Amino acid sequence: MPTRASQVLLIIILSVLVCVLLIGYWLYTPFRQEVLFITHSPTFKGKERFTLQWKFAQQGWTFRVETIPLLQIGKSDLLVESIQKSLRKRTELLVCSPLITFALKEDVLLLPPKESSIRTVGMGKALGFDYVLVKTQQDHGWSEAARAVSKLANKTPLPTVLLYSATDKKAQESAKLFSANFKGGVLDEVALSTTTAGQARATMHTINASGALLIVVPYLANFAQFLAHEAESGVRWIVDDLYAPLIERKHLEGVVFDDVYQSILPLLQEGSDQVSQQLPLIRSYRSYKTAWKNWF
Repeated sequence: MPTRASQVLLIIILSVLVCVLLIGYWLYTPFRQEVLFITHSPTFKGKERFTLQWKFAQQGWTFRVETIPLLQIGKSDLLVESIQKSLRKRTELLVCSPLITFALKEDVLLLPPKESSIRTVGMGKALGFDYVLVKTQQDHGWSEAARAVSKLANKTPLPTVLLYSATDKKAQESAKLFSANFKGGVLDEVALSTTTAGQARATMHTINASGALLIVVPYLANFAQFLAHEAESGVRWIVDDLYAPLIERKHLEGVVFDDVYQSILPLLQEGSDQVSQQLPLIRSYRSYKTAWKNWF
């Protein structure tokens, strides 16, 4: 005879299993209209993908990601064929990452089947798409990042270095936004006109000597050279999502990224037929919320 404790444990396990199955069905149900995101790299992983799927499901949509191998992107016919095979009956919105958008060019007109209601969304410079997500003049993801860092710094001193290319206009604007919204105490700005190997080595030596715990990089030419010279063990990074794959997750405090959900939200709601063809590409900040014990 099973003991009462084992019975309770079995009930808990079955309850959890049922909940997982119900949530999975709710996120992936084949009876709901679908957003298909085409990219060349595993852009959304684990918790990030689940969070996105949850948000889309709340709007009555299923969110699915398909990754196209780089070798196929360079060949127009293979790229079009791969995307066509990814389409499903419930696919209503097809969103392409910047690289896929660039590679497709006007071949996007070949994608939707005849008499299909699929709407296409490109990112960046795009031709032939129904809608285009265009970068705005100011990247407000860096404002969000600064406010998030300020909250952390209010709990514990957090010496921060803002490191960027002085010759890049976008980097200057993003750095200005971060600096204007940073209320966390010590902030040193390092704007570099050159990013040679020697400059990278000297800069990282200076940052290590300053006792900085956080390095923020909106844009920095030859960024990999700076990573070649290890920062102190407690130092963490906030970077553009472009650089995130270069940094070990345990050293990554957060990223500023292209917020696909917020950018295409007007297309998910009623009255989307009245939406302008050009939509702002919204940038947001994602914190990895690492425990403070990992800083030291």
